[in-house]
Amino acid sequence: MVGFCLGMLLIFLAAARWLPLIRTPIETMLAPKPMQTQVALQEPTQAPVFQPTRAPLTGPTQAPALAEKEPVKIPTWPAVYLDDFSWNTYAWYTGAVDSEYWRGQWEVSGGKYRIELTALQDFATWEYMSAANLTDFEVSADMELVETSETAEGGLILRGTDNNYYAFLISTDGYYWFGLLYNNEWQTIIDWTYTDAIASDGPNHLAVFCEGSQFKFFINDTFLEEVESSQLKIGQTGVIVEANEAVSATFEFDNFELRASSATTAVAQATQAEPEMPLAEMAGLQGKIIFATNQDGNYDIYSVNPDGDELTLMTETALDDYDPAWSPDGKQIVFVSNRDGNPELYRMNADGSDPFRLTNNPADDSQPVWSPDGSQIAFVSWRDGNPELYLIDRNGENLKRLTENAARDFTPTWSPDSTQIAFLSDRDWDLNIFILTLESAQVRQLSYDTYIGSEGLSWSPDGQQLAYTGYESGSSELYLRDVQTNSETRLTNNAFNDLQPAWSGDGKYLTFVSAREGSYEIYIMSVAEGSCFRLTDNPARDALPGWGSQ
Repeated sequence: MVGFCLGMLLIFLAAARWLPLIRTPIETMLAPKPMQTQVALQEPTQAPVFQPTRAPLTGPTQAPALAEKEPVKIPTWPAVYLDDFSWNTYAWYTGAVDSEYWRGQWEVSGGKYRIELTALQDFATWEYMSAANLTDFEVSADMELVETSETAEGGLILRGTDNNYYAFLISTDGYYWFGLLYNNEWQTIIDWTYTDAIASDGPNHLAVFCEGSQFKFFINDTFLEEVESSQLKIGQTGVIVEANEAVSATFEFDNFELRASSATTAVAQATQAEPEMPLAEMAGLQGKIIFATNQDGNYDIYSVNPDGDELTLMTETALDDYDPAWSPDGKQIVFVSNRDGNPELYRMNADGSDPFRLTNNPADDSQPVWSPDGSQIAFVSWRDGNPELYLIDRNGENLKRLTENAARDFTPTWSPDSTQIAFLSDRDWDLNIFILTLESAQVRQLSYDTYIGSEGLSWSPDGQQLAYTGYESGSSELYLRDVQTNSETRLTNNAFNDLQPAWSGDGKYLTFVSAREGSYEIYIMSVAEGSCFRLTDNPARDALPGWGSQ
């Protein structure tokens, strides 16, 4: 959640029309001549910038006939992030915006990232995915303009850092465009070009392949063209939408996929299969593992023994239940559900009985974790406009906000003595690990990396290490980081995603999610030996495992 910022960019869609740029959290007025920068937390950034009209006086540019184009193949790189928006795993911006430029709502709902807006002036608004910077990658997503009162545009942003990025846009009337915002000036690389590859009804699958200075563009698996640009070497990816003044539009994004490699062959050569865990060791594992899966269509919570026996359904609702966590005494489970309309925290008994709602507000609450003494629950909420850490008692009372920062703070995990909480944040633009001391409210930055991922953070029972994900090799792998020395140890090494690590109570094992065998399944690894085995086996997506002492 992986530098990350909500941005709104007001761009020029007709000759001699200025469009302001909006971005949380710092307000900067930019004009043809520099003006004084004004800083105001929680206010958007605004900048007039220029972009050529989509309809040149000579008439629209027609793309070459699609039938004449040769098939284009791109490398098959490991998946770094796959987001089906079942929930807001990657901390995309959600919430309402009501400004002088536009008003509307961003939300993750119904398996879509939905952006509903009404333009008060010509504008565009954009959002980075919570992932660190990448150089060579392929990004793709499904985008649908669900409804609009007039023509509107949307697409992908690439190699973004603050207000510098590439943008690939398509319009509802069949045009695409590619350009660069650099040092507050727009450069058109591909002018608005018509193609019949764009579907006027239903979603369009957009894909861009970036390697060095080379960019290749695809719409609905049809190759459009290839260009070169070398001004931005590295950055983040995300989504962007725009509309003219008085236009109301609703966009939905789905199946956001990011694949990357520092060198595909190097990743493949470095892949090492972990040894199989001996059967006797598997049989001796203690406790109970809880996880979410969508094998019945929506996400429900299941529990299972560490040897794979006694798979038990814990929740059964028509909507999604996920993010489960055992209480330290093993008697209760806290989880997230949207059964009452939006994601809230709930608590239930260890057998799934007597669910009780702990939070009640229109914002998203997620990622609950029990304090080791069992008295409190830390979690993430968007109730103040961006994801921050909060604390409540186990009965839902005495709500307290723990962090207050314009960046995104998420994925909390407690120290074993209940005095500190480690979390992920993009406070320095790249995603990194921070530690909050509760008594003093002081926050210190532990890591200063560019490859830490947003999918998981877990403090070891002995208090010495944090398990987390990183993608230094191109795919997401599991790492350990020493809390005192900041040294790291890599645990997994394969070309597929390993995600969401969680410690066993004795600190000897990690349970995690991996796509190494084709679908996202739950695995268990011996930290000391590196041996591993697959716990679940079904074609659905299993996610968010936790290890209890039952």
